[in-house]
Amino acid sequence: MFALKAIEHVMGSFHEDLVHGAGLIMTAHAYYDFFAERKAAEEPMIKMARAMGVEHPASSVR
Repeated sequence: MFALKAIEHVMGSFHEDLVHGAGLIMTAHAYYDFFAERKAAEEPMIKMARAMGVEHPASSVR
């Protein structure tokens, strides 16, 4: 996740109105989509979904 924070700081330096939290959400969304589309980290993502309260997490990306 450190890379996402570094990327967000660069984005924030170019876009002064970008709220830090919003930038982190944007970068995290793209980051996790990248791995989800490739099913590269399916088990850790399912584990994270369970930790976030999803009762029956499953891959919906085909």
